[in-house]
Amino acid sequence: MKKILILLFSVLFIFNSSVFAEETETTETEAEIYHFPEVKPEFYGFMGYRLVSFGGSEKAGEFEYLHSSPVIGGEIRAFPFPHRLHLEADVLNKKDYFIDMGYSYKDLVLFRGTNRTLFHNLDNISLIDLNPATASPGVAVRDRGEQYGVEGGLNNIFLRFKTPDFPFHVYLDGRFLNKNGDMQQRFMGGAGYFTSNSAAIIRTSQKKYIKWDMKDITIGANSHVGPVEVDLSHGEKRFDSGGDRISSENYNRACTTAACTTVVRAAGTYPHNLVPDLKSSTNTLKLHTSYTGRLVAAATISQTDKKNRDSGATADYFAGSAEVTYIPYNRMTIVARYKHKEADLENPSSLPAGYLGYSAYTTSATGIRPSLSSQTDTLSGIVRYRPLARLGLNAGYTYEQTERKNDDAWKMTGKTTRRDATLSANARLTKKLTLKAKYEHQDIHNPAHNTQPNRSNYAGASLSWVPFNWASAMLSYNAVKEKRHDIHYVTSSGTFSAVKAENRTAFRNRVLGSVTFMLFKRLSVTPSYAYMHNRIVQDLAYNDTAGNPQLDRNVPYKDTANSYALTLNYAAKKNVDINAEASQTKGRGSFYPGISNTTRPVSVASFSELKVKETVYAFGSEYRLKGDWAVGLKYRYNNFKDMIDNPYDDAKNGIARIILLTISKKW
Repeated sequence: MKKILILLFSVLFIFNSSVFAEETETTETEAEIYHFPEVKPEFYGFMGYRLVSFGGSEKAGEFEYLHSSPVIGGEIRAFPFPHRLHLEADVLNKKDYFIDMGYSYKDLVLFRGTNRTLFHNLDNISLIDLNPATASPGVAVRDRGEQYGVEGGLNNIFLRFKTPDFPFHVYLDGRFLNKNGDMQQRFMGGAGYFTSNSAAIIRTSQKKYIKWDMKDITIGANSHVGPVEVDLSHGEKRFDSGGDRISSENYNRACTTAACTTVVRAAGTYPHNLVPDLKSSTNTLKLHTSYTGRLVAAATISQTDKKNRDSGATADYFAGSAEVTYIPYNRMTIVARYKHKEADLENPSSLPAGYLGYSAYTTSATGIRPSLSSQTDTLSGIVRYRPLARLGLNAGYTYEQTERKNDDAWKMTGKTTRRDATLSANARLTKKLTLKAKYEHQDIHNPAHNTQPNRSNYAGASLSWVPFNWASAMLSYNAVKEKRHDIHYVTSSGTFSAVKAENRTAFRNRVLGSVTFMLFKRLSVTPSYAYMHNRIVQDLAYNDTAGNPQLDRNVPYKDTANSYALTLNYAAKKNVDINAEASQTKGRGSFYPGISNTTRPVSVASFSELKVKETVYAFGSEYRLKGDWAVGLKYRYNNFKDMIDNPYDDAKNGIARIILLTISKKW
């Protein structure tokens, strides 16, 4: 593939060099006498202070750095042609800022760089001793009182060079993601899971520092080669795990019985969690004909090589796709697509003694199952037809077949086929009423996972209505119903469970509605409502302490969320803007197993029960002074409340108040 890349780059270069040699002096002279218009630069800057007050759980400001700080920012737009420059920056604090920079010279050089960094507050999840009556403690909490949070930054850069008077481009596209901070690590302590004696297992939590960096860089070139446009690119991606990348624990010896007559694993320090370093490279070739005309064709070929730099596992992916679009006449479009994908995964069958440098590893790890490889072919077609100016109809069909290798080792189906049929319509019923509707039916033969259905049906519709000049409304609804037969469960020994799990049904629906009223010339009010509901009924299989399978039929799980909001925008005067918002979201969910473990005083269902309420009030105003000065005020109140009164769980209630005061100037 790399030889092909070098050859194609050479062809593009030679082809374009010959074109450049044929350029006339007349074109250069015309470019020299052209006078670019003069555009005055614009500047905008602000500064201020952000006041933060919170109490209780930081969940009230989950994506806020809850510390007071000065703020600064601004924007510059300058067009001294042939140069164009744009710079925007908003710095709320040292962990929450946004920067966007762009520069171009004529159409020959183009640069764009962005950065978005924010802080994510994470929960310190409490561990519950499932049986506090036992002599051995069931939990060992080492991070009580710790506050967790991770700073995440996403940087993007794009740089493109173009040859004069001909569309030949060379570009670089980069994406950089980093995460730094503390998070909770939960794992099995004591004797770990290497024992059948449950009393020797201790659930543990401790603090973990992470420093993750991901770099994804692509270089490429594209140009018109006769009637075809060609894009050729090569990408390199790296993930480096820093901080506490390997977590270890001083484990007790593991035995098969309480008397420890047979030792399964000796006591010692063993790693229990590893975040591996990864790397991959991708070569991609894209071709397409001119997008004008009745017939358009496109094709893409991509090859990716991935490697786990710690374990040595590799993954090779090949993907090829082709698409043809045909417009027989103005009211009809026909699209045919084909895609082929191969995934060849390999991993070592054993790991040597002392893997990762821990001396307690006195024997090698053997019997590692081979990775699951697959080959997928997808054929699809779409027909778009507009019989009337106000009516558009779409129909689509997809057939997909996946064949897997090493499926026996994973107790998975070797071949899966999927058929998907879709119908949709977009109709303007009247001048003020628009309807969009969609129906999709899906059949899957031999699904790979229990969560995949054998059959599903989706239906959705949305209405947009403008009955008066001072009122507009939007309403949408969609629902999905899924059905699955013959659920497969695998025991710890790697064989199918002796009990027969049969059914899994799922139903999900969504409702969204809003109405906007222009009460006065300068005042608009928008009430809105959203409803989400999920319900799953499924057979579940358990093993008791003796390893015997137990079947719990038709176990229901459901969750619902209701959200109400009211938004107000008011231009009190030409130099005053006011906006306000009030919203409340209530969510609840749980599942209800029929089998209860009488040896545990805590109900299994209590772990999944969720009942929360979040209330938000926001207010913002800007007052513009003479000389393009302005002062601004923003206030936000968040109240997060855990409605579950559970003695085994810490309360997650919290209130956050944030005030932002700014003064700004435009030039």
